[in-house]
Amino acid sequence: MYAANKRVLEYTVTDADDSDAPLDMSSYTYVKWAMSRIDSEGNILTSPILEKTKAAGDIVLSSSGAGTNNVASVTILTADTTNLLTGSFHTELELTDSAGESVVLATGTLTILKNVVNA
Repeated sequence: MYAANKRVLEYTVTDADDSDAPLDMSSYTYVKWAMSRIDSEGNILTSPILEKTKAAGDIVLSSSGAGTNNVASVTILTADTTNLLTGSFHTELELTDSAGESVVLATGTLTILKNVVNA
């Protein structure tokens, strides 16, 4: 994606323990997405530079048509990336249940490119 652009990242989640059935995320107490910088040697820096949560309204749950809340839409606002240096970033989507147990559902690499028009 380009810096200073709004983007919605969608994650469709299935339960690997249940024949890849849609995983209803609405029963979890906390849904969080975070992004950390990857340095020039490929190491993931541990402090997230951007975090989004369902509680703050940054993550919206919806259905993929299977009747469950198995799609997490994470909104990255223009202001979130305006002042970031370009490069590669590690992303994670995580759920926490009422007992405090967390599970990472998805990881990936997000590349942010310089936006020349809005520089």
